[in-house]
Amino acid sequence: MFPLLWQLFLAALAVSAASPSKTVLEAKLKRNNFPVSPFVTTRGGEFFVNGSQFKFVGTNAYWLHALNTEEDIDNTLAAIRAANFTVVRTWAFNDVDTIPDTGTWFQLISNGTVAINDGPNGLQKLDKVIELAQKHGLYVLLSLTNNWSPIPGLDSPLPPGFNPIQNQEPQGSGSNATLPRNALSNSYGGMDTYIRNFGGHQEHDQFYVNETIINAFKNYTTTIASRYANHSNVFGWELANDPRCNSSLPASTRCEARNVTQWHSTIAKHVKTVDSNHLVSSGLLKERKAALKKERERQKRSGKLSGGVNVRGRWTASETKRQADLSPGPAFDGTHGVDSEDIINIPQIGFGSFQLFPDQYDYSSSTLDTNLPPFNQTLQTGLDWIRRHAEAGRL
Repeated sequence: MFPLLWQLFLAALAVSAASPSKTVLEAKLKRNNFPVSPFVTTRGGEFFVNGSQFKFVGTNAYWLHALNTEEDIDNTLAAIRAANFTVVRTWAFNDVDTIPDTGTWFQLISNGTVAINDGPNGLQKLDKVIELAQKHGLYVLLSLTNNWSPIPGLDSPLPPGFNPIQNQEPQGSGSNATLPRNALSNSYGGMDTYIRNFGGHQEHDQFYVNETIINAFKNYTTTIASRYANHSNVFGWELANDPRCNSSLPASTRCEARNVTQWHSTIAKHVKTVDSNHLVSSGLLKERKAALKKERERQKRSGKLSGGVNVRGRWTASETKRQADLSPGPAFDGTHGVDSEDIINIPQIGFGSFQLFPDQYDYSSSTLDTNLPPFNQTLQTGLDWIRRHAEAGRL
């Protein structure tokens, strides 16, 4: 999910069958003696807290820990709660390759080594975010890394009209570069920060297959997940923001969707061994190409889809992806070397989320009524987008 002015977070989808009514669902839970937990859980296609359904509206504030003072964080969270949000999504990472003079940073990644900053400008800032969120009755969804970490003036493509000299700032500066809207900040690190500083092939998909990099990331997730394992106002863990084969560093010709799926399975299992209390999220859920989706449905009905097992007529994903799409593909159709449906069916993945930016992208489909006014067309395509992703979440 890109750091834009707004985004749709309330569309988080539990991995399960179609949701029954609240009365029927709660009766079923009681009959089966499902445990009552202060942590967010999923049952029957719904989120639960303390045995009751948890319905929420969420927002994105990835920059919370980078605010200058505790008062700034407190005031921001108070404003979010006053606007009737109950969940806020934020970064639980801030990677640098040189220690900045000022600003927040969590992890130094340099020359194949890593060091965690547990000081007042490090993880103590994230501690304060969690603490103040609880004060204001907010749940926090924590994202563990980002697919995107470009360095202005170095990586391409750069945004149209972007001046790399005027706008460039060092990667470890701890505050956002002055980038035009829709551009991605370089100030928080992410997958390519690991790749650049561990040497070897400078290819983005090394993050998913290089065992040294995987272990370094697992060590970081251990630090973070264990730190907040007993915080009941942590909504859950998002393994990565918008993971895919390509990024500011190019993908290799060897990048297959099974690599991305296997990485999700490996990391999800690891997080669950460290923190069994919280849900794990995939961080993306996107529509597949229509023709490919129809072919999958046909194969599922015939029982010929290989690579997994059929349970009571529904698909249970294998550990790795069932098809190898090497092309990056156009935006928003799920073909960036990713099989969202496989990822969301990994047993340790509790829910997925998707993004919707109707003011910036065209989501039109063949069912669009072109006789409607522009606003109604946007509304229709947005609702259709939500329905299609809800269906994918129930597969």
